Amino acid sequence: TEHDTMLSKRLIPSLSRLSRCTNFTASPAACLSSLQHAKIPHHHSYSTKIECINSTKAPKAVGPYSQAVKAGGQIWVSGCLGLIPESGEFPSEDISEQTRQALSNLVNVLEESNSSLERVVKTTVLLEDINDFKKVNEVYSEYFSTHKPARACYAVKDLPKGAKVEIEAIAIEG
Repeated sequence: TEHDTMLSKRLIPSLSRLSRCTNFTASPAACLSSLQHAKIPHHHSYSTKIECINSTKAPKAVGPYSQAVKAGGQIWVSGCLGLIPESGEFPSEDISEQTRQALSNLVNVLEESNSSLERVVKTTVLLEDINDFKKVNEVYSEYFSTHKPARACYAVKDLPKGAKVEIEAIAIEG
């Protein structure tokens, strides 16, 4: 189309300037100069506005951050703990119950962000104990049964408020 032709006429010269950065002998200054002078056209279908998302159906953030941030058609959901929104307490010490509640909280934040589990592209699961991996997977698979986003899972030394699991996500709006 005419738009594609115009776009490629503007993009190809920009990419050739950027290609200097892939040359391992190029200095950092040369790469920075190439990036500063590159005029890469951008698609205007998404707003560049950044919106902080806070759902009343999920627990309030336990620090100075938003439950999620939406920008450019993408949603970055902060780590969700298995806290009950109304009380701010865990349902129990059971890893399965905390996982179920954390995923329920994730669903509520995604809904507030105009998204859903089916639009999640990546999750990160943080565990207090890697031995809980199997139990977490059992609950996780109830929420991600057919759609399976990319995922990373780590055992960490401590989680906020003594949680056993925390789950964050990246999703697409819509």
